[in-house]
Amino acid sequence: MVSRRDFLKIGGALALGGILGYFVGNQYPLTFKGSEKRQLRIYNWQAYINKDVVLPLFKGLYYDKSGSIIDIVYDEFNNADEAYAKLSIGGYLYDVYNLGIEVIYKALKNKYVIELVHNKISNMKNIDKWILESLKIKYPEEIDLSRFGIPYMWGTTGVVYNKSKIGVVDSLRKLFDLEFLQRYSKRIFIIDDPITATMIGLIYLGRDFTDPRSYTVESLSEVYEFFRKIVPHIVFLTTDQLIQELIRESVYAGVAWSGDALQAVVQNENLEYNVPIEGGDLWIDMWSIASNAKNIDLGYTWIDFTLDPWVAALNTTSIWYANPVPLSNEYIPEKILNNPAVYPDEDTRKRLKLFRPLTEEESRRISEIIWSRVAGV
Repeated sequence: MVSRRDFLKIGGALALGGILGYFVGNQYPLTFKGSEKRQLRIYNWQAYINKDVVLPLFKGLYYDKSGSIIDIVYDEFNNADEAYAKLSIGGYLYDVYNLGIEVIYKALKNKYVIELVHNKISNMKNIDKWILESLKIKYPEEIDLSRFGIPYMWGTTGVVYNKSKIGVVDSLRKLFDLEFLQRYSKRIFIIDDPITATMIGLIYLGRDFTDPRSYTVESLSEVYEFFRKIVPHIVFLTTDQLIQELIRESVYAGVAWSGDALQAVVQNENLEYNVPIEGGDLWIDMWSIASNAKNIDLGYTWIDFTLDPWVAALNTTSIWYANPVPLSNEYIPEKILNNPAVYPDEDTRKRLKLFRPLTEEESRRISEIIWSRVAGV
C-alpha cells in the first residue's frame, strides 16, 4: 500500500512542479538501472486515468520493490466495441483491459479473459461490498462477474437538467410528460444508445430491466409505443453532443450517463444531475486480464495497485468518476465526494440495479422491435 507519507509527497511534488519532483525526492532514478526489463500492456477507456502521474508512480514503486524496470504500453479506446474487437482478434495485444459488464460477459463466454485468482489481489479487501454483491448476477446465468473482472470505476444513468430553464426534474414521469415535452419540444434528449434508451423506457413503464420477462416481444412492443409518442418532441444525442449542447444550453434536460453529465455540470452552474425517483442503473467498469496475456503476474500487480486507497483517490480526483474503494474517500475533495453525480447517497443507491448482460436474442429484439422503427418515426 502507498503510505500516507508517500501520498503527501506526491501531492507536494505535483504542486511544486509535477511527477519529476516526486521521483527525485524519493530517489527513484529517472534512468532506471536493473538486471531485468519487463513490459505491461494496458488498454483503457480514453481519459479514464491520471496517466501523467499514476503510470510513472507505478513504474517507480515497482522498481523500488523489485529492482526491475517496467515499460508500460498504454493505449486508449473510445467505445466498448473497440476493446472487444482487440480481445477477439487473436494474438497478443494487451495484458490488461478495462471492460464494462456487457463486454466482460461476452469475453468470458468466449474465453478471451482469464478467471482471476482473488488471493493474488491483496487490495480486494478494499472494494465496497455493495459493488461486489452487485456483480453477482442471476441472468443470463448465475455467475459472479468479479471472477473475471475487478472493479475500477462505477457510475449511474440518470437525468441531467437545467434548473434555470425548466426547474427541478427528479422523475421520468415529469421528463416524458407529453405536455412538458410539447412545451420544450426538441429541448429534451435521450442518449443515443439503444440499450440505455430501452432501459429507460422499461423503467418509465414500471418494469424491472433485469427481468428477462421485460424483453419479450409484448413487453418491448409497449416500450416502442412509449417511444412512438415522445420521439417527435425529443432528440437523440451522442455523449460528445450532449455535453456540448448542455453547456451551450441548446437542450434543457435529458437522460445521460453520470460521467458525461458531470462533465457538463462542472462547466455550467445551472445544471444538476440525479437518479430519477423511479430508479436507474448501476454500471461498473472493470480490469480484466486477457487469456493470451504475456505478463499475467504484472497484470495482477497493476490491478492491485489501482485498488490502493491513495491511488484510487488520485484517479477519482483527476477524472471525477467514483472508485469502488471507500477507504479512499477521506482523501477525495468534498466537492467531488458530495456530488450526487459522482457518489450517490444511500437512498439513491437503493434505487439502482446493475444492468445485466443481455442475451443475443434480447439484443436482437431491441434492435428489431424498437430501435430500427424509432428511427423512422
